[in-house]
Amino acid sequence: MTQLDLLYEEKKVNDRRIKKLLKHKDAELKNPTSDETMKRLDHNLQIEYKKRDGITKAINSKSKF
Repeated sequence: MTQLDLLYEEKKVNDRRIKKLLKHKDAELKNPTSDETMKRLDHNLQIEYKKRDGITKAINSKSKF
C-alpha cells in the first residue's frame, strides 16, 4: 500500500467518524441529556473536521508529485 492509499483509507475512516458524530448529535438534539454532551460532540466534530482538512491537504500535495 502506498502512502496515498493510506491517506485515502484514513479519509474514509474520518468520514465514518464524522457521520457517526453527526448522527449522535442529531439524536442528542431530539432528546437532550446534558449541555456537556453537546459540547463534547461539537468539540469532537471540530477535531474530526480539522483532521479531514489535513488529510485532504496531504492528498492534494501528494497528487502533485
